[in-house]
Amino acid sequence: MKRITALLLAAILLLSFSACGGKSGGETPSDETQEPAETSLCAMQFEPPEAYTLRERFTDQTANGEVSEINISFTLADGSEVAYGVLKDLDLESKIGSSDIDKTEVNGKTFYLVDSQNEYQAYTQHGSNAYGVQCTVPEGVDGPALRSEKIAAITFADAEAEIKPNDTDLFDVRYTVSEDLPLAGYGITVLENDAGEVVKKSVVWKYGDDLSNPDFRLMIRVFRNDTVENVTDADKTYEETTVGDIAYTVLKADEGKAAYDYFTQHGSDVYEIRNSGHYNGWSTVRDEASESAFEAFLNSIHF
Repeated sequence: MKRITALLLAAILLLSFSACGGKSGGETPSDETQEPAETSLCAMQFEPPEAYTLRERFTDQTANGEVSEINISFTLADGSEVAYGVLKDLDLESKIGSSDIDKTEVNGKTFYLVDSQNEYQAYTQHGSNAYGVQCTVPEGVDGPALRSEKIAAITFADAEAEIKPNDTDLFDVRYTVSEDLPLAGYGITVLENDAGEVVKKSVVWKYGDDLSNPDFRLMIRVFRNDTVENVTDADKTYEETTVGDIAYTVLKADEGKAAYDYFTQHGSDVYEIRNSGHYNGWSTVRDEASESAFEAFLNSIHF
């Protein structure tokens, strides 16, 4: 699922032109059953779908747990996705300026409308934060109508509700993060089914001074009740290797480059350990610092 706030930033760019080092992870057993779906993001209040097949909650948070960005997405039975998001301390209206863009007034708020293929987005400002909703629809579903329905159900409170950060627990895996690395924070994504059971969870450690533009990123992703064969790409080439006492299926790297994507089966789950490097807006770059940090991180993995 695409992050609504990432799409919000992309929309702003388009319109402009026409939250812990030195700790061992996973010490607390994870409770697979999640709390009921939230009905608010900061000041925005909304009605979650009555029935959904998947729910994804993403937070970007500092090392001390302060959330700067949150997205909540719901996948419906017909394949549609409805996502809500907020970017804190972003002046949307100044970014858009006098751009020629469709807009609508609903419940006293101005919503800017952006359509892109099968994605129907709406963005608005409330206080210091920018808020968004996106409806992604399959063929045969009326995207604008679904968006209008979701916008009409949104209200805004005078006070902002506290946002609970996602936790960093990753089930059975244990790891060590060097306290010498400057940790800006985490990007954490939790995907659960309609029974509240975790289907997939990832934690991305973001290193550097800027949470929104880290120097490099390291990631662990857990696929619950899955297999390595199922979660790897059949069109890519993999090799088998062992690090310590753990057997991995590894994405074959380009000649002269270090491997950066490792998968291992542990019980009924798959664990992916990845050097996600630095994304410069066009491509992902993995420098020597990220490779050195990843090697130490990988060697610390155990179960």
